[in-house]
Amino acid sequence: MRKLLIFLLISTGIAAILFSASCQTKTTEAPKKQPLKQKPSNKTEKKQAKKNNKSGGKQVFMMGRSVMNGWLRTWSPEDPYKPIKKNNFTFIYKELSTPPDIVSSVRDYLKDADDNTNIFFKLCFEDFTGGSSEEAKTNRERNQQYIEEVYDEVVGKKHLKLIIGNALPQVENATDEFIVDNHKSYNKWLTDFAKEHKDEVYIFDQYEILAGSDGSLKQEFEASSDDSHPNEDGYEAMDATFFNLLQEIN
Repeated sequence: MRKLLIFLLISTGIAAILFSASCQTKTTEAPKKQPLKQKPSNKTEKKQAKKNNKSGGKQVFMMGRSVMNGWLRTWSPEDPYKPIKKNNFTFIYKELSTPPDIVSSVRDYLKDADDNTNIFFKLCFEDFTGGSSEEAKTNRERNQQYIEEVYDEVVGKKHLKLIIGNALPQVENATDEFIVDNHKSYNKWLTDFAKEHKDEVYIFDQYEILAGSDGSLKQEFEASSDDSHPNEDGYEAMDATFFNLLQEIN
């Protein structure tokens, strides 16, 4: 009996020692949980975008069609669709849809604009018609409506500065008295519109640069007698006035 008791005491002691060792082996400090990284807020992302844009100067969305494309090709012959850095500005070509989808394409492009962006918008020479006084009047009213809608999108909703190029003259054989009146009436309306929206809307007077005394595109600026796109000299003539205007605005 005494031997059995001693045996049990020894067995119990050994078991206790083994259990303690096992617990010490298994008990290790759990790794600390790493805090999740916070996703930058939209406000933070916009501030960073603004900082990045400022490093390359003011950003200008150049909204137009074939004439705008031709103009930007004189600055970047290889690819006018890529951002172009010139005179401390970054220019980005935004090719507009044709009527009646002009304003909807402006609206889509504005999703990419931040508060470091100026918007330059112009209609194409093909967006103006003559033929008769009634046809010219209807066309002018449509174009004026486009301008008012673009203003609502750019200034009213995005609070950005809007630069508008006025009418583009066409070559002589595409010009009649009705389209000349259309151009001049539209340009006057634009000037009055800008006065009503001071410090919001600015007019780039490309008509004054490119039009001759008869209201058609000056011959020295013609790509050809049948093509109303300006040639390289015409585009270069636009540069100085345009960059002076940008400097005044900004």
